[in-house]
Amino acid sequence: LIYELSQIDGIVGIKNTADGQHTSKLIALTKDNPNFSVLTGFEHLILPTLALGGHGAIGVVHNLAPKKIAKLYDLIVNENDLKEATKLNQQLLELYNAIEEETIPGTVKAGLEALGLPGGKSRLPLVSASEEFKSTIKQVLTNLNELKLEESK
Repeated sequence: LIYELSQIDGIVGIKNTADGQHTSKLIALTKDNPNFSVLTGFEHLILPTLALGGHGAIGVVHNLAPKKIAKLYDLIVNENDLKEATKLNQQLLELYNAIEEETIPGTVKAGLEALGLPGGKSRLPLVSASEEFKSTIKQVLTNLNELKLEESK
């Protein structure tokens, strides 16, 4: 079905939110179609998706560490440096995990606010991040050098 859909004009890609094996199968099914992209919807699968020939990711941590996510993409796709990409991905794991500790988008909004950007409140029925999470995300962003120590106080 995915192969058939990939052949239809106007259908240009898929955001995959299934496991890595499924991602690999989607890439294999559509690899010969230059007009169709396979994107992952899971931050944890950015590196393997790109390494297998996927085209990118749709996620939430991109908003909090855009330069590092762009660098991860460049290391894999443009520089073919999987070793350095793996090191960078290891640094990002703490952020990948933290962002899912509470309800999204509250976690992302808290991260944006920690960076000094407007995050705003989550609309019901979703909830804003807890004060505990706000402290956690500040520390995670500080660890990634996305937030300077002086700003995190």
